[in-house]
Amino acid sequence: MFRSLWCRVGANLQTTTPINGVPSPSSSRINGLKQLRVNVKLLRCEGVPESYIIKYLIIKPRSFMADADKFNKIVEKLKGMGFDPLATTFLQAIERLTSMTEATWRKKMDVYKRRSWSEDHLHTAFRKCPSCMKASEKKITAVMDFLERIIPRCSVIRILVSKGLIEEKISLVSLGSLTDKSFSDKFVTPYEQEAPALMKEPSQFEALLGSQSRRTAHED
Repeated sequence: MFRSLWCRVGANLQTTTPINGVPSPSSSRINGLKQLRVNVKLLRCEGVPESYIIKYLIIKPRSFMADADKFNKIVEKLKGMGFDPLATTFLQAIERLTSMTEATWRKKMDVYKRRSWSEDHLHTAFRKCPSCMKASEKKITAVMDFLERIIPRCSVIRILVSKGLIEEKISLVSLGSLTDKSFSDKFVTPYEQEAPALMKEPSQFEALLGSQSRRTAHED
């Protein structure tokens, strides 16, 4: 089965329309197939299930065509992060890292670190969901901004709903679109008496406002 698949992958790589219409030298294709052979052998030695290798040869063949030395370093790097070669996320992570430079990886890590994430936090997140490093720095920042805004607000809403003070018919879009002041005026201040827990100690919402202010000042 693997030999048949190998022939298919090789044929597809040779007939694929080159980027921007520029023909790829046949030597490059041959070298790519050589790298692919070496990298597949490495994955087998690491115990990656054959079914996973075959799947990625079909959907992401070029992930296996990275320079063998680079590919080996990526494998060792992922093992150092605690990745399990038997897990599907192992090949997902390889695909992510072979598609970016070390500089790009560092830039994306810095986006998370600016939100007080440690390298251990980043490695844990990457192990669970390699696609967290797929988006651009701009999109990662936008998603982090949204989560930092929406999670504390959901905590406030949960308290109000549990006390029967409001109905649980509020969309995340509505919560996310409110300004900090509008949210506080609508869901915090009016319920100080009925839900003193919101004001007894600095709530997650209030803590968020403080962190956002500090970050804005730092960026300025």
